[in-house]
Amino acid sequence: MTVSPRRSAVCMATAAALSLLACSDSQRPPMNTAYVSLHVLAPPYVARIALVVRAADIADSIVFNVPVVSGTAYDTIELRAGSGRQISAKAFDEANAVTHQADTTITLLPGMNPTLRLVLQPLVGTLPVEITFGSVDMILFESSRSGRQAIWRVNPDGTGLRMVTADTVAVHEGTPAPSPDGRTVAFYRDDAGTWRMNLAGGARILLASNGGAGAGTTWSPDGSEILYQSVADCGEDLYGVKPDGSGQRVVVDAGVDIAEQTAQHPSWSVGGKIAFVGRTCNTASGTLYYVNRDRTALTSVLSNVAYARWSADGSRLALQRWDGANYQVWTMLADGSELTQLTSEENNGAPTWSPDGAEIAFSRTVAGVTGCTLWRMNADGSGPQQITTGTSCDTKPVWIRVQ
Repeated sequence: MTVSPRRSAVCMATAAALSLLACSDSQRPPMNTAYVSLHVLAPPYVARIALVVRAADIADSIVFNVPVVSGTAYDTIELRAGSGRQISAKAFDEANAVTHQADTTITLLPGMNPTLRLVLQPLVGTLPVEITFGSVDMILFESSRSGRQAIWRVNPDGTGLRMVTADTVAVHEGTPAPSPDGRTVAFYRDDAGTWRMNLAGGARILLASNGGAGAGTTWSPDGSEILYQSVADCGEDLYGVKPDGSGQRVVVDAGVDIAEQTAQHPSWSVGGKIAFVGRTCNTASGTLYYVNRDRTALTSVLSNVAYARWSADGSRLALQRWDGANYQVWTMLADGSELTQLTSEENNGAPTWSPDGAEIAFSRTVAGVTGCTLWRMNADGSGPQQITTGTSCDTKPVWIRVQ
């Protein structure tokens, strides 16, 4: 049996990746290498997952040990491509006792592989462990369902609900902004500004102490900068900062660059254009603007907008916009054309696109009912489906695909 060591940072950017194959600066993986992204969703008492891989053309069985933090883990493994790959998976607690197990046989193709899911049945208790091999979709959102505002995650079908920023610190956290690869999330804390952390858990890193609550954070498409709203009761600006907390700079100076006193809800397109809302104090909606990363080409686009999010390909925006009676979800092309109202019942807002642009998730408030819940619908407004339930307020969803 071979226990696969963790790769060095020279071999692979993610230090958590485990590999069967040797690596050096001058080596490239063979063409028959299969790459498998690994995503774990487990009960909080699970400490690690062990995967044992066997095959007729693999002389020694290979063991991958994947640490689990706060019920989640993300990793990448490499194996020789081929059929008949027998995988035995076991979960262990802190005392190294087996808590779950399952077996499966799969075929691995060269390069990236299709998504499949393995469910480990519990030996004690009732909660399973889910291991997804391949990319996985999830929705991050802010919610008060724990008694304080925190960041949660849920699968688009409503399963897999759990808190991401689980903490004993009684502060409010919100406006999640995932990195382009979906593995890191930036967010605000109402006691200390803008932070980031690995989605799988770990230490929080303070990026900016002047990060403001409630009005949005976004990453640049290349992951080199995070845009956030500064803290103020009225008069918020948009700032940029590098993921290590350095290089803080003003991107939009509200009251100077724009007439409105507040700049908020930024969204950064893959093409580099930043959309944001300029709002006058004590008003709920404002003007949609575009601006380039270097602060040039500031353009006023549309009125009565409270929230905006780019599609993954940068061709369209999903909007929260006032229709004269309620807030509703709208879409439009990047050039401002084809403005279309998608919802008409109740109050709907904070829309986000699915990674493939086929669907939109949003938050809905129903008159006379406590709280707000997450919903999804097709990009043309058809087929609405409820995702979350309860009397808390679930809002500001971000639909991501973790590779």
